[in-house]
Amino acid sequence: MKALIVLVALAGTAAAGRHATVVVMAEPELGAALQVAMSGRGVAIASAEAPGGDVLLARAAAAQHAALDFGATASLWVEERELYLVTADGRLYRHVPLTSPSARVFAAIASGLIDEMMMPGIVAPAPEAIAPPAPVGRPATAAIAPPAPRVALADGIAAPAPPAPITDPADHTLLEVGAMVSPIHAAVEAELAWPVAGVARLGLMVGGGATFNGYALADVGAEIRTLGHGRSHFDLGAVAGIALTNFKNSTITYVGPRLGYTWGSISASLVPMYGWADDSPGDHGPGLFATIRWEHAL
Repeated sequence: MKALIVLVALAGTAAAGRHATVVVMAEPELGAALQVAMSGRGVAIASAEAPGGDVLLARAAAAQHAALDFGATASLWVEERELYLVTADGRLYRHVPLTSPSARVFAAIASGLIDEMMMPGIVAPAPEAIAPPAPVGRPATAAIAPPAPRVALADGIAAPAPPAPITDPADHTLLEVGAMVSPIHAAVEAELAWPVAGVARLGLMVGGGATFNGYALADVGAEIRTLGHGRSHFDLGAVAGIALTNFKNSTITYVGPRLGYTWGSISASLVPMYGWADDSPGDHGPGLFATIRWEHAL
């Protein structure tokens, strides 16, 4: 079994009589934020690694066993923008959308689940009164109860809509449209970029414009860059392409690194590049262009 490490239990909780311990099976900063949110409310927080398992019920069983191992009341864990809670005795199993990856939002939503768990008649009994976990090799998911039915509302009162989960653009193919400018030309461009293996993004781009001395220019290219997460992040990648111009009907090949930054749906990048004319071996040298784009997740 993976090692479990107690994060912290506030002294005030001990003085008032500890009513519950909750195992946060996520990043330590999430457990620390929840401990602050639950300060003085009779709840101690422990920390553990995320539960393992090939399917959700297996991970829920692992979380339930972690609570039993700790002598805790319940375990919390996060996956796919959902926050899950299961009590050590399996009497309560909840999951709600995690509307932001921030520790503060996690603590606010998690404290609401804990408050529900601590309501009279719902809180689990002391762990020592609970039967030991099932032996290894025997499915341990039968003790997990299904979600409780929702409380019926009075006639004429509409139930509030659940918060919509936030989608991470890193999980989607992006359509990017914007402008490109260099010391010798300006153009518009579009790129279709999709995630690859969860660590990079591969893109194909086309553009068209003109040089500042009046010659038409079109280009096609490809890039590979790091897969950024969150609304604001840096990107690092490499670009290669071919530019066609009606100046002597030249074809120019270029390569270079891309240094980018994204905030919200807007991204900007700087590309120091090296190019050479295919029909003129002696015509080559360094260059530079910059882009600004609007991104849309498909």
